[in-house]
Amino acid sequence: MHRILSIALLVLLGNSLAVFAWVPADCQDRGDEWQKFHLALGRRDIQRTWQSYPAAVRNARPRSPLYSPFPYPKNDKEVVANFKYAYFDRLFQGIPLEKLPARELPIYNNLKEGRIRVEVVRLENWEPTRCTETSPSPFFYLLRFYDQQGKEVARSTQYDSGQMAIYRHVSEVERALPVLANLSAFVRARFGRNLVIEQPQYVVAGGLPYCWNDKPCIAFKSQGKVYVIDGGELLYEVDTAAPRTSIMARREQQRREGLQSLGFTEFDAPMISLGFEWARARLVGGQKSRTQG
Repeated sequence: MHRILSIALLVLLGNSLAVFAWVPADCQDRGDEWQKFHLALGRRDIQRTWQSYPAAVRNARPRSPLYSPFPYPKNDKEVVANFKYAYFDRLFQGIPLEKLPARELPIYNNLKEGRIRVEVVRLENWEPTRCTETSPSPFFYLLRFYDQQGKEVARSTQYDSGQMAIYRHVSEVERALPVLANLSAFVRARFGRNLVIEQPQYVVAGGLPYCWNDKPCIAFKSQGKVYVIDGGELLYEVDTAAPRTSIMARREQQRREGLQSLGFTEFDAPMISLGFEWARARLVGGQKSRTQG
């Protein structure tokens, strides 16, 4: 009798509830400036708008873009349930199996039959969107999908409120995401630095070349300093005592300068977002290759 291997949609518990979630500059820490920013965009009562948003999410019905089966999910199982709703009932609703892309079909079938493993990771949002959108965006959930051979095949991100942000396949040549539990060894092996790792977390930050919400960076503290690992390849240090640039000042600077490509100087000392502020970082490990995309 053949043994039937059935991997129920396994959720690795504990990752999504980050004990040490932190951000250098949050919205409530800059109350007057935060409200002035939104006022400049014509949003006259952003505080009230933000306060009413959770109720709108919780009261949303299936046809609403705000709807998810588990608004503001309380655990990883609810995060996965929200994804399955968005995947089957929105993304691929009404599409016959024969019309699915060839690479999507095994993922679709394995999700249907419970033969795929899902890891849920929390990503703290350090991008300006944390504070500058018309609704709060403090963090994302990153869902990582593994086939029966243990190969990561897809990723999806979900807003903290429960709606899907993106879904994509994983490239064959994609860099592995460093594991937080092994971060000390990783930093020592990759960058030759013996750092005391404090409060590590996955983050999304603006200004860095490889730091996206489906390819997160890692931030951690060490002896009073803040470090960010970009794409597992570059180690940046942020001087917590150095002056920072406000969101409004940075917005005006970008408006004057226009869209700028990242040159080598910017890779060495980029401006990176820290929530509701920007700061100059310094490259202290790794090197940007001239052939690296």
